[in-house]
Amino acid sequence: MSLPNIPGLATEDSPPNGSATALVKKMILEQGPLPWSAVMRVALYDPTVGYYGSEVRKIGRQGDFYTAVSVGQVYGALLAEVAQRVWMAAGEPGEFIIAEQAGHDGQLAEDVWTAAQELLVGKVMRWVSVEPQGVYQTAQAARLQPLMGDRVCWVDGLSALSGCGLLICNELLDALPVERVKWDGESWQTCAVGLAEDGETLEWTSLPYAGLTEQLPNDPELGFTTETHMAMADWAGELGHSGWHGAVLVADYGYDAETYFAPERNDGTLRRYSQHGVDGKVLEALGDCDLTAHIDFTLLRQRLEAGGFQVEQDLPQGRFLTLAGWDWLKRMALGAPKEQMGLMRQFQSLTHPGHMGAAFRIMLVSRGLTSGIAFPTLSV
Repeated sequence: MSLPNIPGLATEDSPPNGSATALVKKMILEQGPLPWSAVMRVALYDPTVGYYGSEVRKIGRQGDFYTAVSVGQVYGALLAEVAQRVWMAAGEPGEFIIAEQAGHDGQLAEDVWTAAQELLVGKVMRWVSVEPQGVYQTAQAARLQPLMGDRVCWVDGLSALSGCGLLICNELLDALPVERVKWDGESWQTCAVGLAEDGETLEWTSLPYAGLTEQLPNDPELGFTTETHMAMADWAGELGHSGWHGAVLVADYGYDAETYFAPERNDGTLRRYSQHGVDGKVLEALGDCDLTAHIDFTLLRQRLEAGGFQVEQDLPQGRFLTLAGWDWLKRMALGAPKEQMGLMRQFQSLTHPGHMGAAFRIMLVSRGLTSGIAFPTLSV
């Protein structure tokens, strides 16, 4: 996964043959304890030693985690159906943009584009990849330019995005740097990272917190620890100030604020992923593991609405993809039985509550459309 430009990334100080842990230690020696958000930026996105910044990571069976894209081409086909619905709600314009942010190696773009060629929207669409990192641009170009020709281009950030279309953000926001905070009985403290007395081991310490507080509990139990999502709020603000209209699709895992900050979730959601294992040892093996936190959908919705967007759908992934892909399901049912079996296995992996259907959530928001985005009304 790649990311839009994030202020504060270490670049000039990145050790040529070092590690993210070594760089964080160097920064602590020079600056003092670092807020977790700064450590997460380095560990994930430093261009030399970051998990995503230094190379195009594999996903799926050979990587550290699975995504909906790993399941197969059906996910892209279902998002192409979403694009068709957005295009119709926009008045069927003669040019329609599908944009993707954090498009990894371009696999999802290829799947959506290929499926869209069977739909009316495919005849008028072009692709824009929001991608500032050269290593990902190169990987995407190798896959997409032979397929799309001059109908694909790259921009560095959301501020350069304009026009009418569908912006796809698939598992982007969970990897934005978060602030980790802890209640000390009187106020919120930033969970910072410092060095132990041995001068080598990273350990948690505290700094005064002066960040986002609008969603935090007023009087939680002593020691209650959670995350705040300023980078996500900034992302929504940048999108709101952009020239983009049409729709934005966010697919990720997270909770509404009431659930996110419930008393029983007293250690937050920050986790690391490695070789399909997950734990909370986020200070270990920096740069070698993925780091994520569930997103606060309440905050996301509020900030997007402040930017002029309105929510069209906000559903568990299984429900959303069933509604969005209803026409695809009807066409698929007319296909060859052998082909149907493979496609249905993918569809079930994406939508069944025991697989990805309940764990992930899809929010679709719109701005500047001529009508609402039409979805079938089903009793399922």
